[in-house]
Amino acid sequence: MYCTFLRIIKPIMITQKPYKLFLIMIPLLLFITILRRNSTIYLQFHDTYIITSAFHIGISMILIFGISGFLYWIMKHRKLVKWMTQLHIISMFIIIITMLILLCFINYFTPNGGIEKFNIMMSIWKLLILGTVLSQLLFFINLIIGIFSSNGDSQLD
Repeated sequence: MYCTFLRIIKPIMITQKPYKLFLIMIPLLLFITILRRNSTIYLQFHDTYIITSAFHIGISMILIFGISGFLYWIMKHRKLVKWMTQLHIISMFIIIITMLILLCFINYFTPNGGIEKFNIMMSIWKLLILGTVLSQLLFFINLIIGIFSSNGDSQLD
């Protein structure tokens, strides 16, 4: 299975056709989102306590992946910064895999499971949200560089 996965996702695909990677993940995310639609996620930011459905988090991640894939597709004839593209793709996949793992153990980390476990879960979710924001900021900087660079310029490594 590992070799088959590597044949599908070739290293060259990360920098030359990143939109395909994002679009491949959408059905998988949709499937997992539908399976976990009744789960509840608790988030606490200082004095604000947010209770949301895992379904809404899943749909948000699908939208982020869809928009990112669409924008990469639009920019496929432009030169993007190679390391920014790789960092954005790798960080988003690490973040989404971590979120999926957390969704599998969501009932273990609820407030009823103990305050220590709940605080660990809050710290992990805050880091994932921060990572998503920073990754998307890097993505938009890369898009702006790609838009304002001419097509004849070489890719920055």
